[in-house]
Amino acid sequence: MPVDLDGSMAGTMASTAPFPPVALCATELSSPAGGLIFNPEEALARCMNSPEMVREMIQFYFQEVDDLLPQLQLALEEGDVTEVGRLGHRIKGTVVYLAAEPATQAALRVEQYYTGNRDFPADITDINAAIDTLQRECRVLEDVLQGLWVGAERP
Repeated sequence: MPVDLDGSMAGTMASTAPFPPVALCATELSSPAGGLIFNPEEALARCMNSPEMVREMIQFYFQEVDDLLPQLQLALEEGDVTEVGRLGHRIKGTVVYLAAEPATQAALRVEQYYTGNRDFPADITDINAAIDTLQRECRVLEDVLQGLWVGAERP
């Protein structure tokens, strides 16, 4: 069933400034690799069934990605694996609320460098691969979320 970020479960929704009309089916957001890039029904549930909270989390995600991905790259360049993991943890905290499973899994892999709970060696090749995957999944998610604001610039 389509999720209406204006609060009802309808196929369309009226514009609510500053957010343009949004009505999505989870099946419209499938990843080529399988699974959902963004599950609007689950995101609504995780955000206490508050469409406003979903909109705020999406807006926060845009700001966070712009801020944290460059910091992640800098931490890697400086060899600060703990900081890499901490930044992965911060990103995971947001994408979990958005029910963005591929981005969540990628952030979890990076976060493991912070917690020390990793099932793979902490060498530069693995760290680079984990960060590359997280950056790619964040950009894919960003493209999907940006598409929610049809005809408008992202917040």
